[in-house]
Amino acid sequence: MEILQAVFRLKPIDRAPEPRNQLRRWCYRLAYSRWFDRFMLLTVDLNIVLTATTVNGAPARLTKVQDAANTVFSAVVILELLFKVMAMGLQIGRSNWHKLDVLLSMAALADIATQIVNAASHTTTVKLGAFKKVLMLARVARMFRLLRHVKGIQMLLSTLVISLPAIVNVGALLLLLFFIC
Repeated sequence: MEILQAVFRLKPIDRAPEPRNQLRRWCYRLAYSRWFDRFMLLTVDLNIVLTATTVNGAPARLTKVQDAANTVFSAVVILELLFKVMAMGLQIGRSNWHKLDVLLSMAALADIATQIVNAASHTTTVKLGAFKKVLMLARVARMFRLLRHVKGIQMLLSTLVISLPAIVNVGALLLLLFFIC
């Protein structure tokens, strides 16, 4: 148990050293500023609201507004990645969170590309369907990374992860009792 707690005290190196180039340094300071993290958290929160309000059979007007908002969120995700690539260069692939950002940005580019193709052809020639919904839900996972500044939630998540083995043991006992009785 002590080893597990020691592992959770370790902090991975999430950032590269500050670059010397003036443009890259500006991008670095922007991408890692507290207000930028808060802006990205707000974007993720608004994306969650958008995902929660999506229903089948919605009026065409609501669907258009949701598509426009999704395009804006996609553009914000892509811009965030561009700032981080400008700031860190090829070192961006070191962190798994950055890899998730790259994956989400590629999916966002695919979403925007399909919207452009559909708008140019005046019909729905390319349809992403469920992939678009998965993309919107995957953006929610970014919230956990952006909440790294909130110490109370960090402590709750660390406690949950530390107690997972005990929860699994209790669940196994309950399952055993269920089958015996």
